[in-house]
Amino acid sequence: MKKIFLAVIFTLTIFFTPARNCEATDIWVAHWNEENVDIYVMDETIKNVSSTGYTAFSVSTKKVRDGQLVQNIKWIFSKLNGDMWRYETNTMDGSHTTAVLPRNMIFEFCMENLGLSYQIEDFWYY
Repeated sequence: MKKIFLAVIFTLTIFFTPARNCEATDIWVAHWNEENVDIYVMDETIKNVSSTGYTAFSVSTKKVRDGQLVQNIKWIFSKLNGDMWRYETNTMDGSHTTAVLPRNMIFEFCMENLGLSYQIEDFWYY
């Protein structure tokens, strides 16, 4: 009898517990005039991959033109202690990173999402 009672309680709990929305969202963050594309961040792909002395995160984006997907790009933003923020993407050759220039909306959106802080000094993010 006790097992039946527990089974009924368990079933009712699952049945009446509201389902959580697990839907992924693509969030528009920028329009790049030079390529005439809109940039969307796939919010479920933002991952903090930091370690001691090294802050980093990765994110995937979509380049969209006239409602059509042009390209998916994976970004890795990284910063060694005391250095400026840098990035590399899966479209680069992998031999170097590039400094992130201020008002990079992908970078700023992800930093806010992760709760990380930054400051702009001269022409760089620190």
